[in-house]
Parts: sequence; structure tokens; C-alpha cells
Amino acid sequence: AAVRMRALTPAALLDRLDHRHDLLNVGDRSAAPRHHSLRAALEWSYELCSEPERRLWERLSVFSGWIMLSAAECICSDDVLPREDIAGHLSALVDKSIVARHIAEGHQGYRLLETVAEYGREQLRCRGEEAAVRGRYRAYYCRLAHEFESHWFGPDQLDLVGRMRNEQVNVRAVLGAVLDDPDGGRAALQMAADLFWYWLGCGQLREGRHWLDRALAADASPSSERAAALWANGYIAIAEGKTVVALQMLRESQSLAESLGDTANLAHATHFRGVAEHNLGNTTLGTELIREGSVLEEAGGPSLHHVLAQEQVGWLHCRRRDPQQAVEVLGRCLAECDLRDERWLRSWILTFLGLANWMLGELDLAQRQLREALAGKTRFHDSLGTAVVIEL
Repeated sequence: AAVRMRALTPAALLDRLDHRHDLLNVGDRSAAPRHHSLRAALEWSYELCSEPERRLWERLSVFSGWIMLSAAECICSDDVLPREDIAGHLSALVDKSIVARHIAEGHQGYRLLETVAEYGREQLRCRGEEAAVRGRYRAYYCRLAHEFESHWFGPDQLDLVGRMRNEQVNVRAVLGAVLDDPDGGRAALQMAADLFWYWLGCGQLREGRHWLDRALAADASPSSERAAALWANGYIAIAEGKTVVALQMLRESQSLAESLGDTANLAHATHFRGVAEHNLGNTTLGTELIREGSVLEEAGGPSLHHVLAQEQVGWLHCRRRDPQQAVEVLGRCLAECDLRDERWLRSWILTFLGLANWMLGELDLAQRQLREALAGKTRFHDSLGTAVVIEL
């Protein structure tokens, strides 16, 4: 590409890079054939691979950025390329410099250079397998988002966050592809809502609202998936300080869940709406809704949503200048988190315990709790929570 700049401006070169395999050639026919062009180099490398290695190269090309071995084993395997053989073939592609090994956030993964991936996609298309592999790719990341939600209330939170940060480019690619599918609206609602805790707790408020807004616009039909996306988007909007917008979505979520007989989403929408109402100055109604939502959450069994609702009851006691009652409620919440080895909500509970103890004049205890809360929030890159703790 640098050599081509003798004759082409950077803009002209950029315009032609969609056909980089043919554009990038040396023009020196005395060079070895494999060095005549980028395409020739890739074709030569492809021919040096065994048939299973070629198939794996082609299938890995559907990934965007990060590739984990477990993902490659699920997405790239079939009757022709058994799952148990993927690791060996992947090692061979690393040895041939087709695939690069990469370590980030404590996880080992792999990457393909975009040019190498593009060549693999061409071959995958020619083989007629692109639709099948992309189908498995989409299903895998929809499932990953759901597993993130279902495992969040427990000891694996930091591992889940590290994994999701590495996989976020793939998650974005799948969310985009699902939204481009005329029949993908409901799946997009589900996936975007399943990532609620990631958007909210890990410094991803703006991106979370971007995907939730798009998903809600893509499918307006009444469904539990829409009810979940509405309350998720509404609560993130509260965190962004856009409470009027949030209240509209939370009311719609509450009404929709009620009409569907969806008790889980009704509970979440009710107590989140209570927070919005309270923030807008409707303190009596807000308090009633938070308490009502907390009862509904408890009826659904142990969950992070129930502990969050109770934490918000503790926050209400602080707002009502009743710090002693706040300490009692928040102390029970803290015990529930410790029982599950939960870390993210624990940092919020410590935040409001610090506030309550400051109000009681217990300054040393308040400071210890707030410092511990700050350390917890740093691990999650929780930018909103970090700001709140620093202010306190």
C-alpha cells in the first residue's frame, strides 16, 4: 500500500482498498510468484494448509475481532470438522501465522487480521457454507448474552465481565445482524435486555441504550421481550439522568407486563418506575411503587432484582432522613450479597450504608464503607457508581 502512494493519493488508495487483494501487488515479476500480490500470498498460504485447516480458517472468518476457543469449538464444528479436532487445527493455523494468539482481561483468545479474514469469507462463500456458519455464530452469542444474565447473581461476575469485554465486538456484530433481519426484532429485544446488568453496571450506559432503542423500534408487537427491553432501557435512562423519558418507558413496560400476565417483568417495571417517580418529586407514589415492586420481586424467589429493590428501600430511608432504618435494611441486603458472593450490587449497598452512617455521625465507619465501595466499582468500570461514591 505504501508503494502505491507514489501514484495514488491516500483518498484514491482508500477508495480501492475494497479490492485490496488485487490492488496490492508488487509489479515485480522477478519476485517469487507468491510475492506478486497480496492475493497470491494468501492463496499460497491457503494451499499450504490441510483441508480441515482451510475449513477452520474459512469458518473463523465470521468472527469480528476476538475468538475464544470455546466459541470456535461451538461455531466452527460440525460432522465434517469435529469439535474435538478444533484445538489442534487452531494450533496449526497459529504455527502458520494465519491466526494470532491474543491475551486480554485474563482470557486467552485468537484473532485474524482483517485481510486474512476477508479471504476466508470469500472461500466460505464459494463453499456454500456461509449461512450455516453465520447461523451458529448468531445463536452462540444470543445464548452467551442469556447466560450472562442468568449467572450474574453469584460469584462469577468479574469473570463474566472480563469475558464480555473481550466478546463485545462479536456481540455488537450479532446485535447488528439480528436487527438487519426483518424477522429478528424479538430476538434483538431479548438479547439487548439480557445484557442489562452489563450495560448498567460496567460503564456501558450509552451503548446499552443505543441497542435497546434500536430493538424497541424494530419490534413494537406486545411481548414479554418488549416488556423487558422497556424496563431495562427505562432504568438505564434513569441512570443517565433522563427520568422523564424513563418514566414513559417504565409505564409502558408495567402496563404491557400486566396485560400479558407476566409477573416477573411486572415486578421489575413497578419498582423501577417507583425510582423514576421519586426522582421526579412524586415521593409518595414513588415510595408506594418501590415497596409494591419489592413485594412482587420477593414473590418471584431469590434474585438480584429483589435485593436491588430492597436496597432502594434503604435508599428511601436515607432520603426520608431515617438513617437507622436504612442501616437495618441495607445490612440485610449486604448479608444476602455476601451469601452469594455477589460483588457489583454489594458496592452500591456499601455506598448507601456509607451515606446512612455519615448521617448517623459514624464517620470512620462511613469512610471505610465508601472506600470499599469505590474499590468494588473500579473492578467493574462502573463509571456512574464511581462518581456517586466520590461525591459522597
